[in-house]
Amino acid sequence: SAEVAALVSSYDVQVKQLRDSRIGSTTVPLVKGGTDDLLANLAADALRSGAGGGIPAQFAIQNQGGLRIGEIPAGPITYGQIFDLTPFDNQQVVLTLKASEVRDMLEAIHKAGKGLLRVSGLRYTVDHSRRDPARPIATEPPGKLVTLVVDATTSATICKTESCTANACTATCAPGEYTVAMTDFLANGGDGLALLKEAPRQVGPVLARDLVIAYVKAHDPLTPALLGSKKAGAKQRVEQVGGQAAEHE
Repeated sequence: SAEVAALVSSYDVQVKQLRDSRIGSTTVPLVKGGTDDLLANLAADALRSGAGGGIPAQFAIQNQGGLRIGEIPAGPITYGQIFDLTPFDNQQVVLTLKASEVRDMLEAIHKAGKGLLRVSGLRYTVDHSRRDPARPIATEPPGKLVTLVVDATTSATICKTESCTANACTATCAPGEYTVAMTDFLANGGDGLALLKEAPRQVGPVLARDLVIAYVKAHDPLTPALLGSKKAGAKQRVEQVGGQAAEHE
């Protein structure tokens, strides 16, 4: 009927107005993948920040597959762009992990054949040269692939691999526990992170997408330095050494 058509049309207008609404801006293109991966850095930083009513954490992780567009161009950032980036209604979850569990988490997604986790508050090294090409990557012992994890805020070493044999590695890991923010998809074992399913957790009161929106609003404009761009002189959050394997989702 004409009444239904008019109602639908009014909703279309409202949705377009919401999608086109400006929430912030960026001085540089935010591109997924590559050395910097500023899109994933943005999502991880937002998750860690607790912006918009979320739970602040010491560290955060973001999987590449959870981000569904490849670039946000330099200039204004709209609500629609962030919705397209994170279209799933994922919740923020903050886990409490030991140092060795942080290291194992960073390795697990790599062993599952997914793209490397992007991080906030952390720096870590993946050493491909230690891999035994004759065995499945999933069977490599803990510490064989991720050989160094550092707290980016304090520069304190969280875990460092000292030496490895074929079936075991000796590592020095810090005492205590750390809070790590992520989406419920990862916290519930997605992308090969089954080791996280039993970890102590807090579930945030707002969606992960809303943290990103709040973070963009609070940091207008986004800059290379804020997002940890190597071009801005920041240290790489993820360093790969040795026979570097191609990343894939």
